[in-house]
Amino acid sequence: MSCTIFYKGKLKEDTTIDALSSIIKEQISKINCSFHQDDNCITVIFNAGNSEPLVFDFDNAKVDNFCKWNGEDENEFYAIFDLFIAIKPLFRSLRITDDEGAWEEYLAKSKPCKIKLRPLVGEIENQLLNRALKNSSDPFGEIEQIVYDALRLHSAAPVLCRIITQDFIKIIGIKSRDDFAPKPIVDFTNNLDFADDHLGKVHVQNFEHTFKYMMLRVWISHAFTYKNRGMVHQLPNNVSGLKSSKLAALFGISSIFLNWHSGIVNSKHTEMNKFADLHYMARIFGTMMFGGDEVKELELFVSMIDYLHFKYVGV
Repeated sequence: MSCTIFYKGKLKEDTTIDALSSIIKEQISKINCSFHQDDNCITVIFNAGNSEPLVFDFDNAKVDNFCKWNGEDENEFYAIFDLFIAIKPLFRSLRITDDEGAWEEYLAKSKPCKIKLRPLVGEIENQLLNRALKNSSDPFGEIEQIVYDALRLHSAAPVLCRIITQDFIKIIGIKSRDDFAPKPIVDFTNNLDFADDHLGKVHVQNFEHTFKYMMLRVWISHAFTYKNRGMVHQLPNNVSGLKSSKLAALFGISSIFLNWHSGIVNSKHTEMNKFADLHYMARIFGTMMFGGDEVKELELFVSMIDYLHFKYVGV
């Protein structure tokens, strides 16, 4: 396991280094690490020096640093987060981030989940279920098989993955093997105002690697409305909450349902993961194993997109 944790803050005026040192010593007393203090610098070394240390080197009561954890014991990793929680009251401000989104997810686990599970309702959602049930017995069509194979994945959620594939074919207008060409798909995707800072513009040269994300971008943009404001692809990203919801949908659906794992991108994605853990105990390595339960799979999906203020309307 590897994760880089960034921390930046300023101590309160009445906080001493010794007070901070005392709390840190207490927090790390149950894990295997070493502690060093020298004037205004506190250093905690994990994994016998095989991880970048946790260093509080204060300049005018300010700290701006990072540590990189490389270890196997998750309890020791989360002990770092517990340490930050314990010392935070000593700071006027203390900002913690990491390259996996683990900090936000860790904090969210102690709070009630914001997503509520609900059954399928309405004509469109029942049509979606009937389509899923039909797909479970019908073989793949020729074009559908070509596109599905291009994803190069072993999905734990075949119901949703097949629906996305079928919708994508309709949106792009793929009617023959020759229509499934990288350049027009890349151009179509790049014309979407997805504002995805993680993937950015996609390129023909990376088509095989990025196709799965392109397909999901296209589906989110052309099969959903947002807050009754219109189709997602018709709305600018400055509509309140739209950009963060699109990113959460892209990486939440891909990692939870389709076995395309990624780090946590924002707090909405965190809630989606928490919801999955809460309502589906068979979740393994971040992916839910549905075992062909079409109703359960779609109920979890529509509950999540409700939270993101999306509504599936089809293509």
